[in-house]
Amino acid sequence: MPDKLYIAIDGTGVPMTAAAVAGRAGKGPDGRAHTREVKLAAVFTQTAVDDDGRPIRDPDSTSYVASFATVGDFAPLAAAEATRRGAEQIRQLVVLGDGAAWIWNLATARWPHATPHRRPLPRPRTPPRPRRSAHRHPRPRPRSVAPGPPGRPRHRRHRTPGHHDRNPAARTRSTPRRQHRKSVGLLHHQRPPHALRLLPRPR
Repeated sequence: MPDKLYIAIDGTGVPMTAAAVAGRAGKGPDGRAHTREVKLAAVFTQTAVDDDGRPIRDPDSTSYVASFATVGDFAPLAAAEATRRGAEQIRQLVVLGDGAAWIWNLATARWPHATPHRRPLPRPRTPPRPRRSAHRHPRPRPRSVAPGPPGRPRHRRHRTPGHHDRNPAARTRSTPRRQHRKSVGLLHHQRPPHALRLLPRPR
């Protein structure tokens, strides 16, 4: 006889037609039921372990019991299958289940000597969020403009190349500076005229 017997119990909702769930209360926003919970018990044995010490289910050793019945009617069915598989004579009986209260109430009432073992449900993996760099470029702050006199909006006048034409004094003051910059640029990029003359050939 195998050394350990496992009883895995779980329940899930099965989509049903409207006629099959007529008159049943549901968890949806409309208060109507769209599914019915089917309860399942899988009974199997285990003899060996793998290289990492984890138990291995014996091949072809699983038997199932499933029903849409309530917990009170499903408990005798699961207990009868466990007894048929040797739950009263096995050295160690293990009950597997999630955090549902009805599973552990059933296990405590039917197999008080069993070893409970809760299975943690796997959580969906989400992509990691990108880390914020410590050297972030500061955002440009809006430039504050002094308010103008009341009743007159303050407009910023765009300058154009000929904006000094209306002010002769400004044009007179800026002309020498422009010509100086232009002449410096010519002397910097062009050769002086005397550098182009040919020197006499030595005799």
